[in-house]
Amino acid sequence: MNIGTIIDPNDEVVSFLKVMEGVNCSKYIKNVSHQGRKGYDKGMLLRIILFAYMINVRDYRSIEDRCKHDIRFMVLE
Repeated sequence: MNIGTIIDPNDEVVSFLKVMEGVNCSKYIKNVSHQGRKGYDKGMLLRIILFAYMINVRDYRSIEDRCKHDIRFMVLE
């Protein structure tokens, strides 16, 4: 499956990804050492939250639902 045929080149996620290429997310993410299972990629979570806020989705349940069903959020993962 070719993602480029599904997502319009003028879509918000394309411009968001271009902007995020130049941003060093590691300085905004707090590294905490912990025991137990490995957590999620904090950079990926930050990109998802920032993109959701950009398109005015503020409810975390809605963000979770979009990560499951919206191809634009799947590209961010």
